[in-house]
Amino acid sequence: MNKIKVSLDTVGYLSKPKDSTIATISNRIPKNIKLINQDNISAFVSDIALDGYSFCPATFKNGLRRKENFEQQHLFALDFDGKISTSWEDILDRTEQYDLPVLFAYETFTSTNRDKFRVVFLNDIPITNAKAAEIQQNALLMIFPEADASCKDITRMYFGGNKDKLLHFDESMLTIDIESVIRNMTHYLKDKYGGTNYKRKISDFAGNNGIALNERNLLDISKEECSTETIGVDQINKNMPNPFIYIKGFGNNLLSYEYRIKLSDVRTKTYVENNIRRKRTSYRSNVLNDIGNVCQLFREFENGDKPSHDEMAGIANNLIHIEGGVNRFKSILHKNSYFDDRRKKYELWDKHLKHFRQNSHKPQSCSTFCRYIDVCNHSKNILSTIKPKFPVKLVVDYVEEYTLKEEVEKELEQALDKALNTNEHRFSAIYAQTSIGKSQAFIKRMERSKLIIAAPTNDLKQELMDRATDYGIDDIIVSPSLHELDLSNDIQLKINKFYKSGRHKSVVPYIKKVIKSGDAKCADTLKSFLDERDSFYNSNCCAVTTHKNFLHLDGKHLSKYSSAVIDEDLILKALIPGQCEIPLSELEKILKKDALNSALTKKIKLALKCAGTKTYFELPPVEFDYEMLKGISTAVDIPSFCSATRFYCNETSNEKNLLEKNSTNSIIFYQPVELKPKINTVMVSATMNEAICRYVFGDINFFKCQTAKYYGILNQYPAYPMSRTFIDKYPDVFKRIQKLTGIDDIITFKKYLMGILYFGNTDGRDIYKGRNINVVGTPHQPEWMYKLFAYTFGLDFDIDAKLIPNMLVEHNDWRFPFTTYEDPVLRNIQFYMIESELEQAVGRARLLRCNCVVNLFSNFPLRQAVMKEVYY
Repeated sequence: MNKIKVSLDTVGYLSKPKDSTIATISNRIPKNIKLINQDNISAFVSDIALDGYSFCPATFKNGLRRKENFEQQHLFALDFDGKISTSWEDILDRTEQYDLPVLFAYETFTSTNRDKFRVVFLNDIPITNAKAAEIQQNALLMIFPEADASCKDITRMYFGGNKDKLLHFDESMLTIDIESVIRNMTHYLKDKYGGTNYKRKISDFAGNNGIALNERNLLDISKEECSTETIGVDQINKNMPNPFIYIKGFGNNLLSYEYRIKLSDVRTKTYVENNIRRKRTSYRSNVLNDIGNVCQLFREFENGDKPSHDEMAGIANNLIHIEGGVNRFKSILHKNSYFDDRRKKYELWDKHLKHFRQNSHKPQSCSTFCRYIDVCNHSKNILSTIKPKFPVKLVVDYVEEYTLKEEVEKELEQALDKALNTNEHRFSAIYAQTSIGKSQAFIKRMERSKLIIAAPTNDLKQELMDRATDYGIDDIIVSPSLHELDLSNDIQLKINKFYKSGRHKSVVPYIKKVIKSGDAKCADTLKSFLDERDSFYNSNCCAVTTHKNFLHLDGKHLSKYSSAVIDEDLILKALIPGQCEIPLSELEKILKKDALNSALTKKIKLALKCAGTKTYFELPPVEFDYEMLKGISTAVDIPSFCSATRFYCNETSNEKNLLEKNSTNSIIFYQPVELKPKINTVMVSATMNEAICRYVFGDINFFKCQTAKYYGILNQYPAYPMSRTFIDKYPDVFKRIQKLTGIDDIITFKKYLMGILYFGNTDGRDIYKGRNINVVGTPHQPEWMYKLFAYTFGLDFDIDAKLIPNMLVEHNDWRFPFTTYEDPVLRNIQFYMIESELEQAVGRARLLRCNCVVNLFSNFPLRQAVMKEVYY
């Protein structure tokens, strides 16, 4: 609890002080500030009620008890002097009826038979604004008109009492607050005056206290989560047309909230009845059954474990936004007999709920009322926990722990040594985040081992070669690529056609034919290529190649290396992009050729038949012989078709493959590759998924390095899905993002041509190292791609599963809504592909080592992201 400050006299009295003594007390009391907490509250109450110490609920600056010197007020007192007949029991009953718990009460010196007494309330926070303190004091006087009217003076001091005069003391120290006092004053006035008359009283109160009325002609006072600009401030904001008083407090876990009082310069108000149409509730009734699954406090409330009044109010302020939520709240109260001993409480809660709705109370933040704030996986409030609009950090099930970068580097080195130190033909995978030094680690090991390193692209292949040479590795060779040569378009297209149709063995004879033809420029270039190719295959030193070339190297060639190291994720960079697409019309053309092999003919017929009735289907492999290609002039990859066993047939006219080409009336399949390691093989990447690796490679050694904290900052803006469809609908989103961030460099989808790098072309590139960048987009793939992956590798999944919009899921340390599958296998594949692409894009700035900023605009949350709830 906050420490309570109060002005307390230093001398106790046995009877009411006389005039001369009163003047002495008045001068002495503001100079003596008493700090009260849970430990000494009983002694403080005893000093006043039993030992006659005078006190003033407020404290003052400079030791002067004047309004202009007002400092703060945590206690509020009322004096019932017997001029208006009432009893302590009647007052206590009213405090209970209107949820105004009394801290303590005592009889005054001149009381006989409890006819004169004082009642003291404890506010939840100290009020440091004198006007706000006066408003609360006047509201209490409205509820208790029997009290002495002079109590409206916030500088007033109160005498103590005699022995045996203590009427009440609440050791649990329940509190009031300005919002609940005003709300209960409204209920009291409505009970007393009824109809529309009570609103005239409210209008008078507003005019007398300078408070604005809302659209329902009720006092505009509310409790809300603290806005950034008012944190740490209790103030009147005079820059606004109608100034506000903000009274700031702390909820659980030191999260801030504030009371907001809207002021009016008009001294009088004319009440006008407004027929305001009730807004439709924001959430449908079906979410009511989900609350108990995510909110422990509500589950206890529903099961009969009665929460405190503030906790009930917090729950109620959430339920009023759900269709049927008010009725559910009231039924829980009655079902558990929470107020059967004080049945008027049920009526009061009816009024509270109506008041919350009429005043358009926002869903109350969990931080302002819930005892489980530190242990519950919650969002901002109960509603956003059930259906969050933004990712929610999990605080129990998953807590990310970070390790020093130097320790992670050492862990990577140890994992790499362990994986390489074997003579067996095993497959190992090492997961280590971007920028941790993966490339440098295995380049160093070339000094003592004959390694072949495979990179995802030719650019990265050459970069690794250059880095190894710079490091001092002289005995090393790089595989050449025809795609790196400056060839004429005709020759390049012809070579590409050979590769696309699976006629790899035709490439070298064609090159020799071109050389023999006498084209001087191309001949010299191609001759150099063949020489470099021979050198690569005949070398006996370390080597660097590409993923694609590595997959086609035979065991005989690989056997001269001690181990192979695959840089980056082979699944994402080679297997998944290695799709073959064959239009059904091409298969029909091939079927008309007379020279077809009977086994191939049969497989084509089966494929065409299945394509007419099935989306996914399986066919037996056919042993391929190059004789099959004689007489067939087509770009179709017949060798891969023969070897493939699992196929997808697209049935729509707008689906796209990874290269975003139309895939109409085609069958699509993965190029079959040998996944069994031919030598000891180690894959090192920041985007691997252990389950996916085991799906594909079977029994592997999987090492997961710990995570180091970013040196730079990853901000994430998850307000919008940022899919291609969304961006197409809002094409100016890039300009908005650049204006919001002040950053021009963008990584996004290739189709938008926003920069050098784009999704699918980011791995290992360092052109944005240390620079602030924006990463824009959620790289979804077509549904068939997720299913084809699962189908190809024989996974157990629901082939008829559909994407579910805004499904609430948990991944890593986040809970968030996302369009995904209920099927766990498909969801894992989907998340793997999306997360890997985003991690690679974010990694281009090298946040682990560089003090820069990456702004990610996607609704798929990444680790270490700082979520920005901004609608840009």
